[in-house]
Amino acid sequence: MRSHTKNKRPEINLSGAKIINGAFENVNMKGIEAHEANFKHVRFDGSDLSEGKIGCTIFDTCDMTSVNFVDTDFTSSWGICHFDGSSVFKSDFSHSNLKGCSLKSVEAEAAWFDGTSLEGCDMEYFEAPQASFRGANLKGANLEGANLFGCNFEGADLSGANLEGANLENCNLKGAICRGVNFKDATLQEANLEGADLTDSTFEDADMRGAEIHGSRINGVNFKGAIETPAPF
Repeated sequence: MRSHTKNKRPEINLSGAKIINGAFENVNMKGIEAHEANFKHVRFDGSDLSEGKIGCTIFDTCDMTSVNFVDTDFTSSWGICHFDGSSVFKSDFSHSNLKGCSLKSVEAEAAWFDGTSLEGCDMEYFEAPQASFRGANLKGANLEGANLFGCNFEGADLSGANLEGANLENCNLKGAICRGVNFKDATLQEANLEGADLTDSTFEDADMRGAEIHGSRINGVNFKGAIETPAPF
């Protein structure tokens, strides 16, 4: 009997690998497994790493432009993944699990994180203008100093997140859950927070010129020192 291998998923396991200055450009790595691996200055441009299981792995200043990470699990009992200083420009992390991962100073312009778990992630100085986080879980995430210009957070859960000093200009936070969020010194010019739950959040010294908070919940909100606080009604 002739075997049918045309649509068989490639079996790729890079667990324990240590690769420096390598290249996996436009490679089908769907279903990849990589635990306790270390990639430094490695290029993954245009590759498919969807539905993978990648845990306790370091991506040190890697170029991952337009990579498909849909439904990939980046968590494991061994530890979290680190993407610090890497570029994921226009990559798709939709419905993936990045809970607790470190994404400090990552360049993620126009990337997709729709329905993604980013709970507790360290995303300090995250550079992600025009990225999409629709329905994402960002509970307790650290986004201090992040550039989130024009991002879409519609329906996302940012409860307890730290957005101190972040740039949220022109962002869409319509219907987002923002309970207990720290927006201190953040820029929210022309941001849309219509119908958002802002309970117990702080906007101290935030720039809210032109922001829309019609229909939002503002119980316990601190607007002390905020520039041009909009009316919720």
